[in-house]
Amino acid sequence: MGEFWMGVVSSVAASGLLVGFGWITSSNMRRRVRRALLQVTGAGVLETFKSQREAAPAVAAALAEARSVRVFAGRGNELTRDTFHSLWETGARKKSEVKVLLPDPDETGPGSWIDDHEQEAVKYDGGQAGGLIVHQIRVNVAYIENVAKNLDHVELALYDYPSIGRLVITEKVAFLTAYSDIRHGADSPCVMLSAGHPLYDFAARLFDKVWQTSRRP
Repeated sequence: MGEFWMGVVSSVAASGLLVGFGWITSSNMRRRVRRALLQVTGAGVLETFKSQREAAPAVAAALAEARSVRVFAGRGNELTRDTFHSLWETGARKKSEVKVLLPDPDETGPGSWIDDHEQEAVKYDGGQAGGLIVHQIRVNVAYIENVAKNLDHVELALYDYPSIGRLVITEKVAFLTAYSDIRHGADSPCVMLSAGHPLYDFAARLFDKVWQTSRRP
């Protein structure tokens, strides 16, 4: 019973500290304090972001210090940008593994998941028509293949699966973006989860299952 009330008191105290710090600190410090307090109280949702774009700095920071990284991307455009730059630097902190899943650009045409993705995308952005998604995927596949030539811990696999979200998973956190059929993935909400949270475990399991059934280019 004593442990129970100690837990209650700790949660209440953490909540009070969160409110108190909220108005006297910078936005960056406020976010760090919030994450620390959430970890103390056992909450697994470390941060919520209005969009994947807004989450980019947090993703970049997590990747820079990670040892193991798994990425499931809808087409992979951001893999070539600053957010993921630390993964491809030869002089960066050594990674034990970096696994990347991208859609299989050879699995296209009517009835394919890539065609399904394009049909949804055209509804909110007419410029996505005419095979643009397949072209972008091929470019990003080539980029990762080039990277992997110099970094033997980087692996790429191509999946035939719905492009309904993005997963970025390290040994400590996971970023889950759930794509919708009415906006770009970069504009979709993103959640940062700590290892041990049920959704973190689900994301990791989903990645591993898709990885097992995907082909190596």
